Amino acid sequence: MKYFYTFVVACCTISLSHAQIILGASDFGSSGDTVRMTNASDLSADFSTTGANQNWNFTQFTPASQTVKRFGPMSEISGFPLFVYGPTAPTDYKASYYMDANIPLDQVSGFLPIQIEDIYQYSRKTTDSLTLLGLSMSVNGTAIPAKSDTIETKYSFPLVYGNVHHSRGFTKLNFNPLFDAEWRQHRERTTTVDGWGQLTTVYGTFDVLRVKHEIVESDSIYYNAMWIPLPIPNSTEYEWIAAGEKVPLLKITTTDFAGNEQVTAIEYRDNQVLSSENLNELEALVYPNPTVDGIQVQLKQAISRIELMDASGKIVVKDMNPTLFNHYSMDHLESGVYQLILHSENGRKAFSVVKH
Repeated sequence: MKYFYTFVVACCTISLSHAQIILGASDFGSSGDTVRMTNASDLSADFSTTGANQNWNFTQFTPASQTVKRFGPMSEISGFPLFVYGPTAPTDYKASYYMDANIPLDQVSGFLPIQIEDIYQYSRKTTDSLTLLGLSMSVNGTAIPAKSDTIETKYSFPLVYGNVHHSRGFTKLNFNPLFDAEWRQHRERTTTVDGWGQLTTVYGTFDVLRVKHEIVESDSIYYNAMWIPLPIPNSTEYEWIAAGEKVPLLKITTTDFAGNEQVTAIEYRDNQVLSSENLNELEALVYPNPTVDGIQVQLKQAISRIELMDASGKIVVKDMNPTLFNHYSMDHLESGVYQLILHSENGRKAFSVVKH
């Protein structure tokens, strides 16, 4: 009987535990891959629970929008960016692929007389690491590269529970002769594999590693003979990564305000193509974000009202007659994360806005 009890306990222990996995370069995306991601807005998402042999359940998110991430082949790149990141570039700068980049630089168009579009991030994947080589963008219709003088390492392989690595990145772009201005970006990254266990989302249940990226960034623009800092608060990215899934199955981004972390973005892997019945397809350009004193909201269609809500759910700004171009002052508001909510006949859509 004693041995039978020991056997039952051992079986139960095995069934409740999960595999502690090790991840390498082959588990991440390659040129030509595409993955569908759903974005959600949930300021109460639990990003702090981690450690060994965890069970994470994130099936509660309500989808707000959806995107398809594409690992673009370098064969699609031409002109000067191809010279900087293509097959003839120095080995460390030979990009494996490019992807759309979501960085504050696109907000420059809000106060400089130039149009910045098509911002791409170039990455190099080897058996040892995944590095960020720099950017390219279309400035007034001309594609120009912004090469990183110091190459930032996003992942150092293999990823194993307990691993920690530090990395720096320095990228700059001189807009001359198109325009007399310069942009600089400094980044410090500390990456820790701080947990492992099993993750469940609407996409499925997987054995995962939990990876934490602590990022300190300083951006500035040189314009009219002076350096103008862009308000970039410290942020942390929490990722749950499984073998062979190309991208993190779940990523929660937080921003630091006076030592307190607040959720600013959530995205998770999805295989369901959500229709307009599931998602509100309202579109808007919101900048600058993060902001110090206010935001511009540029709409692509007429809507009934706009509201700005703080983390407690209190509406702090309400516009019952928005136009296609709107400005809202946030001078009177405390630093933190706010929800900008657009209302229309067909529903509503929320954007996270960071007040520095």
